[in-house]
Amino acid sequence: MRKLLSFSIFLFFVGMVYAAPPVLEEIPGPQNLTEASAYQYDVNATGGEGDLVYSDDSPYFTIDSATGLISFTPINEMIGDFIAVIIVRDENFSVDAQAVNFSVNGLAYFTDLDDGNVTVDGQFYYDINATDPEDGTNVNYVDDSSIFVINSTTGIINF
Repeated sequence: MRKLLSFSIFLFFVGMVYAAPPVLEEIPGPQNLTEASAYQYDVNATGGEGDLVYSDDSPYFTIDSATGLISFTPINEMIGDFIAVIIVRDENFSVDAQAVNFSVNGLAYFTDLDDGNVTVDGQFYYDINATDPEDGTNVNYVDDSSIFVINSTTGIINF
């Protein structure tokens, strides 16, 4: 006849302290960017054990793995919205991750720009045509001339 033995094993870890996993500070979204304008964002995290390592899954930029700095200049191919996942891990491979929305606006461009001639004491009229790549029409015009003023909504110079 067999005898059944019953026993329990308990493991005690004396003096072991586990650090809290790293936690990313909230990255507000969407991050609004403009084509051809330099962009920087310093990602921060707290907690974790040892050095923190930052990474991302973006096809458009790379985060500095040691500092968490995102730094790049959006190009035309990036116009629109995309999501990137930002990740931080510690030496114990504890991780935190956050999905961030990015919105890249394209630069307006001139669609028809010709040379204009001005004569002294004569009327000058010029209609600047520009297009916004996102919606095709919504352009605001500004100038830094001390000679004339441009209509901010129509792009017409008249003086």
